[in-house]
Amino acid sequence: MSDVKKVVLAYSGGLDTSVILKWLEDTYGCEVVTFTADVGQGEEIEPAREKAQAMGVKEIYIEDLTEEFARDYVFPMFRANTIYEGEYLLGTSIARPLIAKRLVEIARACRDSFRGIFTSYGGDFEWLITDEGFPIIPMHPRLTPQKIERLYKIMRWEMVSHPFAVDHLTDRVKGELHWLRALKPVAVVTGLCLSWPISCRVAGVPLVWVAQTTSLAPYWHSHLATWPDFLDFRPLRRIPDSILNFLASYLMHFNRLIMVRFNATARLFGALPFKGAEFWEGNHTLLAEPREFSGLNNFPPHYHFL
Repeated sequence: MSDVKKVVLAYSGGLDTSVILKWLEDTYGCEVVTFTADVGQGEEIEPAREKAQAMGVKEIYIEDLTEEFARDYVFPMFRANTIYEGEYLLGTSIARPLIAKRLVEIARACRDSFRGIFTSYGGDFEWLITDEGFPIIPMHPRLTPQKIERLYKIMRWEMVSHPFAVDHLTDRVKGELHWLRALKPVAVVTGLCLSWPISCRVAGVPLVWVAQTTSLAPYWHSHLATWPDFLDFRPLRRIPDSILNFLASYLMHFNRLIMVRFNATARLFGALPFKGAEFWEGNHTLLAEPREFSGLNNFPPHYHFL
């Protein structure tokens, strides 16, 4: 069994690199990542992508390096009057140092990539994970359709209730701690699984929380916050929008009520309670929209954009 797991190949889509791609797979049993640099060849780029896809390549990198190529390689070559074998100006070969430089950068990124394992408490969308070939761990206690519908109603404020009892959260945390000890992950990534913040704090594993700006404290404390549409109750329609929008920032204070059971569960496992909005942010907060869409300029240092 070869120690080579993944190779980054400078791929042009031509015969030689297509043959070596297959040879690498057969000889080393490894995954091949292709990198095609656009240094001005134009119409050759898309055929290279199509050939790589036809050969089953999963990671295909194609980058426009024309500006860097012209600035850092072509112009200095002209100034030096670089002649190949005393006959003609250097052509294709002058791009090779730039391609090699970017190959190394991509190889480092691939080397540092992580293996993802999914966990799920149930629902209608587990097939999206399994159909893509990712491993998934069924967690317990499972969410029944009735429990899922109840959670949706709470999220839409159609009923006022806490999403989970302490006993339910305790069972969840026990199961999650088991897998954290077994898998020893470098981090846990979640979008809205409300027990993982507790488990990660207990186990000392970094938590990455994926969210939209409009669901987090910086938005609700800003001038952009408006009264949410899902709280459009009939008695409130008599109140002017300007007053409702002013009151919107105070909705974050309901977080103290929501956190009571989460903090009670955390204390059962010897963890410190969550303060402010840190439960909803994790160690790192990954914002699922472009920065310019947020309308905000100042974010805490642990906030990052996709």
